[in-house]
Amino acid sequence: MKFTVAKREVDLQPIHVLYVLAILLLFVIALTLAVALATFVLTGGFSMEDFLIIQVDFLGIFSIISTPVLAFLLLRFSGILKMKNNVAFCRSLAASDAVISIGLALLAVLAGFAFGLYTLQELPSAAIALAGNTLSSLAGAIVMYLWLLLILKPDGKRAKETGIKAGIFAIVYFMIHGVIVVLLSHAADDLVAVQLDWENIRFIISNFMFAFPLLYFMKEKEDREAYLLFAGLFIGAELMYGVNTLLADAGGWFWILEIALAIAELGIIYALSKKDILKTF
Repeated sequence: MKFTVAKREVDLQPIHVLYVLAILLLFVIALTLAVALATFVLTGGFSMEDFLIIQVDFLGIFSIISTPVLAFLLLRFSGILKMKNNVAFCRSLAASDAVISIGLALLAVLAGFAFGLYTLQELPSAAIALAGNTLSSLAGAIVMYLWLLLILKPDGKRAKETGIKAGIFAIVYFMIHGVIVVLLSHAADDLVAVQLDWENIRFIISNFMFAFPLLYFMKEKEDREAYLLFAGLFIGAELMYGVNTLLADAGGWFWILEIALAIAELGIIYALSKKDILKTF
């Protein structure tokens, strides 16, 4: 199946979908075994309760680097398909990742109705949630594609310069997010202090990993089609989640703030992508 995305031809092949699915399954199995081993080492035994607790902590740490790790594995074992690692292959892999993610989200919704977890009255909410997952999966596929390209043809000097910009983004966005948290807590008469604890450190690293591949490939000469596509998918996903929250009457107007933060994220990354931005720091 061939199609064009942001002036880039994508040749999605079924064998690549199966390959990505196989790597994902092996990935999940390896993580499960690692959590089981960690449970035994840390507790001296094995119980499902301890396993689930450690799994949450383990996945919380590993989720930060899961995309580049998966991208590395996909390129590392591509010889199984006797495929040459090139840009066309990376595009097909990224598209395959999106197909799998969207397919799993659709199966989850269908299973929910089949097993009575959802009712027909909840169909609009389920459809909007599925739309949000679809847009998020497509945006995630773009990030995956960028990581694949980065690993395919690494550039140490460029990576160093990008690392500085991504670090600036992560810190600036953390500060903005922290100020908002403090202001909202003050408005609710429950003032909290933002501390540099593990959760916030993970938040900073996660934002660094999100911005890095975007900044790495952003050029002074604008690629408007690609920029607008990613921005539309990223903000569109937040919009769908916000509408779903509104329908569920949970969180009030705070979903608007999430959309504003998503726009701010992309705005900061776009500003940092300019070559002369570092002169202001």
